[in-house]
Amino acid sequence: MLNRLYKKDEVPPIADILNENNTLWNSYIDPLSGALQEYKHLMLASNLLTYRVYRTSTGDYFFADNKFSDAEHHYREALRYDKADVNVFHRLAAALSEQKKCTEAELILTEAYTAFPEDLATRLFFYKALYRL
Repeated sequence: MLNRLYKKDEVPPIADILNENNTLWNSYIDPLSGALQEYKHLMLASNLLTYRVYRTSTGDYFFADNKFSDAEHHYREALRYDKADVNVFHRLAAALSEQKKCTEAELILTEAYTAFPEDLATRLFFYKALYRL
């Protein structure tokens, strides 16, 4: 949830950026530890959407750097906050597949298929996973 701009010649190594992201995420208070644990008031619940979006984005950076375990962690956290975006399920399944956790990936795709039965991409991922097994 923090963005920083660098001059082209001053961009730090990706590993440093990812480590700093993990440090920042570990320092935040879990939004579900307070009132949002019990109450899903519309004004408060929109905070969870923000957390989901930024956790997903952080997971994408880890995925792009082939740090699939870290990407998995951030995608799982994103889904813990808000399961309204089917793409997070797809990304988590991809991170799990890259770690050879195919059974877990299949369970995630099954959950996505159950939650979003009309989503064509989910159907495609789901059926591809079934026929690969």
